[in-house]
Amino acid sequence: MEDFGDSVAPPVPCYDELLPEQESATAVVVDRPLLFAQVTRLTCGGFVFGFQICHCIADGPGIVQFLTALTEFTRGVPGAPTVRPVWQRELLTASWPPAIAHDHVEYAPLPDLGKDVVSSSDIFSQHTFFFGPREIEALRSQAPAELRSAASRFDLIGAFMWRCRAAALQYGPDELVRLHMFVNGRVRNRSRHRLPRGYYGNSFAFASACAPAGQLCRRPLGEALRLLLEAKARAEQEGYVQSVAGFNAAHRRPAFPKARTYLISDMTQGGMMAVDFGWGTPVYGGPATIILATFHLEGRNEAGEAGVNVPTRLPVLALERLKVEVSKGLITVSGG
Repeated sequence: MEDFGDSVAPPVPCYDELLPEQESATAVVVDRPLLFAQVTRLTCGGFVFGFQICHCIADGPGIVQFLTALTEFTRGVPGAPTVRPVWQRELLTASWPPAIAHDHVEYAPLPDLGKDVVSSSDIFSQHTFFFGPREIEALRSQAPAELRSAASRFDLIGAFMWRCRAAALQYGPDELVRLHMFVNGRVRNRSRHRLPRGYYGNSFAFASACAPAGQLCRRPLGEALRLLLEAKARAEQEGYVQSVAGFNAAHRRPAFPKARTYLISDMTQGGMMAVDFGWGTPVYGGPATIILATFHLEGRNEAGEAGVNVPTRLPVLALERLKVEVSKGLITVSGG
């Protein structure tokens, strides 16, 4: 375990040897197993449990539910699984004809989609940004008074990094840049659309915010935070996830545009770090890579302080500029 370092974060070292399949290969789901698992034993006596599943079957909370049930069986927990699985996929099945009750701007293409400063042919680098209590308080102090109580730790970091990232990538001032966030139907849907405990299927939707890059970078952090909170509020409306199902059925499940889009996901409350195979708390539990999305993960800094790790992958020069923007933003806010 010492070879993995004190703070494990994606991309996990030698992840390609720890996963049963190549990361890109799991995109193909026809005529393939829906689940892959691999246990790698380490010379120190520890082990790595590599796990890949078809996202059509389960989302993050569903995966944690499955792994928790698996580990309860291994530990001999009486009555396992303590949370019984619920299928009931009809709860999120689109009606026919499809009913679309909300606007789904998250799937609308941006102008000049081919004009993006990030290309798959770029040389990429990774860096993990840490946000502890001091950094969070510094960001919160910059938020307008009316938004401070409504903004979560995830909201503050997401808005801040969206703004810093747009500056680091040096988009033109009039180019639209977008922020996508995963919103889970288990906790966001209300009343009659509430999903039952034990439902493990895919129930996330995207909340989407958009702004011209120049406006986003020029205005205070509070503007980015306001756009983020408004996007989340739209995605939390009654029946929104069901409307997403209808939209996907009507449009043959379109892919969301990725150009000039920053996709973030909060995994600090996901429960992955509580999965116990009988050895106690894992050293790390979470995604192996950060190719598509940026995850907010539980983590600690070198001093052992608890906080949020934000592993980030960008072209080399853009990542160096991002480090400067983040440092500058936090210094500006905290006063040194």
